[in-house]
Amino acid sequence: MIKEKPPKFTSHIINESLFKYLEDENIKESINECNVKYLYWDKVKYKVPTKEISPEYLWAILKTIRSLSSNLIKFNELSFSFNITNEISQYLNELDTTLKYESKELKNISDKNKKYFFLNSLYEEAIASSIMEGAATTRKIAKEYLSKEKKTNDINIKMIINNYLTMQYIVDNKNMKMDKQQLLYIHKKITHETLENPIYEGSFRTTNDVHVADIVSDELIYQPPRYDKIDLLINQLCQFCNDENYTNYFIHPIIKAIIIHYTIAVIHPFTDGNGRIARAIVYWYLLKEGYGLTQYLAISRIIQKSKRQYEDSYLKCEYDENDITYFIIYNLKAIIKAKKEFFEYAKKTLDKRKNITQLITSHKISENEALILNELNSKKDYFLTTIEAQNLLSVSNQTARTALENLVEKDFLEKINLHKNKFGYILKS
Repeated sequence: MIKEKPPKFTSHIINESLFKYLEDENIKESINECNVKYLYWDKVKYKVPTKEISPEYLWAILKTIRSLSSNLIKFNELSFSFNITNEISQYLNELDTTLKYESKELKNISDKNKKYFFLNSLYEEAIASSIMEGAATTRKIAKEYLSKEKKTNDINIKMIINNYLTMQYIVDNKNMKMDKQQLLYIHKKITHETLENPIYEGSFRTTNDVHVADIVSDELIYQPPRYDKIDLLINQLCQFCNDENYTNYFIHPIIKAIIIHYTIAVIHPFTDGNGRIARAIVYWYLLKEGYGLTQYLAISRIIQKSKRQYEDSYLKCEYDENDITYFIIYNLKAIIKAKKEFFEYAKKTLDKRKNITQLITSHKISENEALILNELNSKKDYFLTTIEAQNLLSVSNQTARTALENLVEKDFLEKINLHKNKFGYILKS
């Protein structure tokens, strides 16, 4: 976790010597590198190219340059700044050409497969977003409850089911306007029967005892705005969501979605569920703005796998005078990784289905038998037990055993004795 705060920047420490330093090629190169990668203080302090200036002065020069090109945004007492770097522009261009319009990869996918991929992405998003906020379960167990619509009293599973139903609601209502009542309704859906005190489902916090602290030292990192400021802040945020002219300059829709995410987290309007709400609203805004491919992405799964960087991006913004460029860069990278994962998963799944169809047609075997053959064909020197086949096919033990024995009879597999009454099945050479 990022712990080091940058030196306090005050403009008076920049004097006429600034221009002298900016003429130095080594210093210019160092500043350019720091800005291209938008480095935080913990990296900048090691980029001093000459003994003539200190790390603190290099940081002051960098802050001056960044402040001259930054965009400002305000929600009552909250004030943020951000810069659009070349890296950010490249990320936005990539996402505009793949998320906004239906890509050629997606055009080749049937409606049936699109529905399958859509449901799978909702499962993954709901599971990852909930696990990040404390749901203690596994993806396998959670997916079973979601796919079979099983009822449960387990709060951990309920968190995931609620998140899934909320994401479905958002996709179905992507064209709605956002207001305070809508946000409270979404919170009620996402926290239903999972809070210690049900009175907080669908309502803002009514105390100021919520804060973010370091887990080890218990040092206060962030204190959200007072609870009596929440209504005004949320109303302004909703206006920002709905009104393109909230600012007097253009904000790219993907950047705007990330700002919404960050602002909800900073306001921290609820006693619980702030992160899940913030990530869900990102989906709503991107879908509303025409980024249709977003519904196939499990962005929270990427965030869950890089949770330390996610948390660090918040802290960098907080420590560096609410410069949210760090958070913007992290989230753009996460969306791009989610997009890449989806296309890789889609290709792998479609290739597998194509192989299975060919096996069924050419060998006149059942779908379960084709799935087993495909699994064994994909892994060299690999055998399957009955239990493994049962898990692969999501069927009963007897159904899995029947499929394996049928393949032995048809001369595709060989049955081998592993230990006493335990058998394995391998491809017949």
